[in-house]
Amino acid sequence: MRKTLSEPSITNAGIAFMVEVDCVKHECLVSKNALAYLQRMQGEQTDFLDIYHAHQDKIHNISRRLITAGVKESPLVLGAAYFV
Repeated sequence: MRKTLSEPSITNAGIAFMVEVDCVKHECLVSKNALAYLQRMQGEQTDFLDIYHAHQDKIHNISRRLITAGVKESPLVLGAAYFV
């Protein structure tokens, strides 16, 4: 049985989180590279979890759009290219 993430969690690859699309929960991950890019855009030196929370709406919206478009990757990995 797989654990359902209720809160974002830090992993070696980035921040793992869940989004819901059409009543189905999907596992996602925003990569460390993407978080570093967002950090540079923000201009502040904060940790990755703070960066995730600061950009959570944008991260979740991109995830939902990709899932709606049919991307089947599990977990869905968001790299820096999605935020350029």
